[in-house]
Amino acid sequence: RTGAAIARPVTPPPYDAASATAVALSLKTWLRRTALDPEVAPVRAEPAEAPAPAAPPGTTLVVGARIGPRFAATSPDLAELRAGITGAVFFLGGHLGVGLELSSGFGVGVDAPAARGRWTETGLALTFEGRAAPERWLDLGLRVGVSAGLGWLGVTLAPSSRSSSRSVEVGRFLPAALAEVSLGIWPTERVRLGVALGVDAFLVRQRYRVRGEPLLDVSPAAPRVTLAVEFAL
Repeated sequence: RTGAAIARPVTPPPYDAASATAVALSLKTWLRRTALDPEVAPVRAEPAEAPAPAAPPGTTLVVGARIGPRFAATSPDLAELRAGITGAVFFLGGHLGVGLELSSGFGVGVDAPAARGRWTETGLALTFEGRAAPERWLDLGLRVGVSAGLGWLGVTLAPSSRSSSRSVEVGRFLPAALAEVSLGIWPTERVRLGVALGVDAFLVRQRYRVRGEPLLDVSPAAPRVTLAVEFAL
């Protein structure tokens, strides 16, 4: 007995009437089960589906923080520690990015016979960056941009024969262009640690004077070194 079927030998023909009827009934029953019973009916092989085409590389939002010294931004030649936050959207699998950077410095101290105080510069930059990745964990970057900055000088004037000591604050628009090359290491797929060498080129020459005496000059260009950490969201 196999399932609901019973197997038994059939005598070879010619058949008598009873045997012929039994054989015909058995064939009819078998054919009916073969056509209707999914467990008995043969299974047709489904054609293999073609693989879906690969999706084009999408965009990635990258945010980060930066810190490092900038040299010779002013005369007298003084270094300034600067920090900033960045945000960029990268296209083409992370090879091309457009972003913004807000940066500011801790300021440069001014100490002259005529006045004492501090000069600071804050800027908002629009940046364009290209990156090449010779290895999955390593990339090389080139970033350029333009910045709208504000130079701010706050000093206390020394007393003179005509006036007593008083405080003076002056703010001036300071546009600049920037360029840098960077080396980045990816310890994970979403974290980048980088070091960059760059320069800020100020597009407007600024000089500060007090009672005709030189107090502070903004240099045409200032090199800088930056350490950065970035997170791909």
